[in-house]
Amino acid sequence: TYELVDDSYEPLYQYRLLVHHSLGETHKAIDDAIKYCSMADVISYVDTIQKIFAEDVNYSMTQIIQLIQSFDDDDTSKEKHDPIYLRGVLSELFGKALQYDDEQSIELYKRYYAQKDGTTYDIDYKMAKWYARIGMYDRAIEDISKYIDSTNGTDQQAISDLAVFKRME
Repeated sequence: TYELVDDSYEPLYQYRLLVHHSLGETHKAIDDAIKYCSMADVISYVDTIQKIFAEDVNYSMTQIIQLIQSFDDDDTSKEKHDPIYLRGVLSELFGKALQYDDEQSIELYKRYYAQKDGTTYDIDYKMAKWYARIGMYDRAIEDISKYIDSTNGTDQQAISDLAVFKRME
């Protein structure tokens, strides 16, 4: 057992996440990886950290969303840490969730963006682009069509993307 002396010391999390990972303690490794990524100016061990997050996509997404929301809710923390890297990680995890058809993680991501944007329409467009990125054009067409309908066909870029998706199908 170890006692955390200074929880603002970023290298502590950097090395501890590696120890937890090597011991097979996935959730502890994820927690430390999130803390490390939210503190570090330059992220080391990027490949290892991405593998750690991918070991439990739903848990990782849940924890990252909670942290990002706490940053968004707390104006003072914005000055200390900007979770841009974690937003990117969240996006990558979402891609994995789509790839493996992880419905629970997909719904978690959709709820997060619907809550953030106040609308579910924009998420349909984002989903369509993600599905296209991983080659699932039938689902991309379905989601972008919902988005186009929600905008009454006024988004010309979305209409153009729909044509591209149909050609790729």
